[in-house]
Amino acid sequence: MKLNKKGYTMPELLVLLGVVSLISLVAIIKTSYAFKEIDNTKYIEKQDKKYVKKAAELYSKKIADRIKEEKVVYLTADDLIKDKFLYSDDSYKTIKFKFSYDEEKDKIDYEVIY
Repeated sequence: MKLNKKGYTMPELLVLLGVVSLISLVAIIKTSYAFKEIDNTKYIEKQDKKYVKKAAELYSKKIADRIKEEKVVYLTADDLIKDKFLYSDDSYKTIKFKFSYDEEKDKIDYEVIY
């Protein structure tokens, strides 16, 4: 009698399913660690703050005469966006700037208020 085998047995299918599941589990765990390392939101926030401070510094040079005359000038991010020192972004809408002039040091100071 000739045996006509065209499929897999149940134990073979269970072993195959177990191996594929194990490989999938290892792959998911490894990629989840990789994505945690990619998360760089703190770095982006740090770079964003540097960008805003640099924009405030450059803007203070532009309005130096006004700051020296008024001694203290308060501005919002909209003023810097309007003069193209910051790009239009909703996250900047709450930022305020304080520019002050110190006569003794003949220096303009700025403070970014988040």
